[in-house]
Order: sequence, then C-alpha cells, then structure tokens
Amino acid sequence: MIEGLSFRSFRRVATMIMVPGAAPHQTSTEMISISSVDLSDAQRDDAIASRE
Repeated sequence: MIEGLSFRSFRRVATMIMVPGAAPHQTSTEMISISSVDLSDAQRDDAIASRE
C-alpha cells in the first residue's frame, strides 16, 4: 500500500510466476520473475485458446 494517500493504492513491485520443474525434477516448481506485459500477453493467449 502506498502511504500518504487519501485512498487505497498499491504499487507493483514484482511479477512472479510458478512453473513446473524441468526433467528430471518434475515434482518441483520454480518461481521466476516476468514482466507485467508478459503476464498480460500470456493471460490474453490463454483466454483465446480456451475459446477455441
């Protein structure tokens, strides 16, 4: 939350995504940093794919 404002506001400090581990560690997950634009693009692509 951003202090000093008269309304609630938040600042993005990081965008992270959890991905499955690569072979031979398929039972693990990895958290990687991505840009907010990459996240938006991926969400848009997923929405399009789910309609097809």
